[in-house]
Amino acid sequence: EAMAQCMCEEFAVNYNATPQTPKKVKFIVCHVVEVDMTNLPPIVIARNGLLTYKTQDTREVVFVMEPLVRGAFTKYNSNFGEVYDNSMDRNATESVNARHVGMVPTAEAFSHFTLQESGGGMLVCDLQGVNEVFTDPQIHTEMGRGLGMGN
Repeated sequence: EAMAQCMCEEFAVNYNATPQTPKKVKFIVCHVVEVDMTNLPPIVIARNGLLTYKTQDTREVVFVMEPLVRGAFTKYNSNFGEVYDNSMDRNATESVNARHVGMVPTAEAFSHFTLQESGGGMLVCDLQGVNEVFTDPQIHTEMGRGLGMGN
């Protein structure tokens, strides 16, 4: 997950450098923290879930952490080609919903750019976040291997 997010930031730098890019994008920098098993309570050691991952080689517990981003968190596209251009939040303000609608074409353009930039070998999708700050993307590869379970 962390490697994919770093790769996406590289794509974002290249995307933002193109002169025709109307809105810039960026990805949250995430951190991988490995915790020694002796420093964990027994309940965490026994648990296998979405919040923890045990490495294959050392069986240490690894956490992926991101800074908190304040604002209306929205999803722009999915792993399966869906585009969320009409998904308004009934509880959001009109300006928040307008920003969401304005970011959908940017997210779609970025996904398309990654396919072009990689020569057809990768597609960054499942774009979500707060305005132009994306997090937790998925990279689909031509071979369908690596870079997370969603590939």
